Amino acid sequence: ATGTKTFLDHRDTDGNLMNVTYQGGHENAVARVGKDTDISFMLDASNGNTASLASVVNSLVDLRDGLFDISESPQASSVLDTEKELIALEDSIIDKIGELSSKMVRMETVRAHDEDYMMALDKQISKDLEIDMSEAIMRLTKVSTAYQAAMQVGAQLLNNSLLNYL
Repeated sequence: ATGTKTFLDHRDTDGNLMNVTYQGGHENAVARVGKDTDISFMLDASNGNTASLASVVNSLVDLRDGLFDISESPQASSVLDTEKELIALEDSIIDKIGELSSKMVRMETVRAHDEDYMMALDKQISKDLEIDMSEAIMRLTKVSTAYQAAMQVGAQLLNNSLLNYL
C-alpha cells in the first residue's frame, strides 16, 4: 500500500477499464459532520487495517479468473481453494461493515443533535425579534436602576473603614 492512491486502475490502449488493483491506504480521510465533530467516514487505514481487504479483492479476482477458465486443468482446485479463502475472509468483511455502520449511526446522531440545536437557536432568535420595544426598555431601565442602587450601597459599605469607628 503506497497511500497515494487507494485504487489503481489498469486500462487498455482505448482507455477501457481492464482491471483494478486495491492498494490500501495509510491515512484516514476525515470530514466535519457537525458542530465540533469530525469523523472518518472511511475504514481505519492505520497499521495496514485496510490492506487486509486487498486479499478479499484478490481472491474475488482469482475466483473470477478460475470460473472464466473453461479447461479442466488444475484451475478447478484453485477455484475451490479460493472459495475456502473467501469464506474465511467473510468475518473480516462483516467486521468492516459493522465499523462503517457504527460510523453512519454516529453521523445520524450528530445530524439529529445539530438539527435540535439549530431549532432551539431559531426559536430563541424569533423570540428575541418579536419582543415589544416598550417592554424591553422598561425592563432595561428596571435592571439598570437596581444595578445602580446596588453599586451605591456597595460604595457606602466600602467607604467605612476602621478609622471611622475609632
